[in-house]
Amino acid sequence: MVTVTMRAGRFWKLHKHNCVETILVFKGHLKEHLSGDMVGAAEILQFDKFESHLVESLSDSIFYVEFKRP
Repeated sequence: MVTVTMRAGRFWKLHKHNCVETILVFKGHLKEHLSGDMVGAAEILQFDKFESHLVESLSDSIFYVEFKRP
């Protein structure tokens, strides 16, 4: 698991992984632009293996990222 701090208005460019990715927000708000999903504290974004995603931090945010190979 990795802890990420991201300032408001920053993006993770469009990408994908060869594993399942789970993002758990501790503080702040994130938006996933391909699905339109928006999450805040104690909420989760999850991406399947090889699922493209583009994440923006809507406010200063801290979140945890876990990668799992099914």
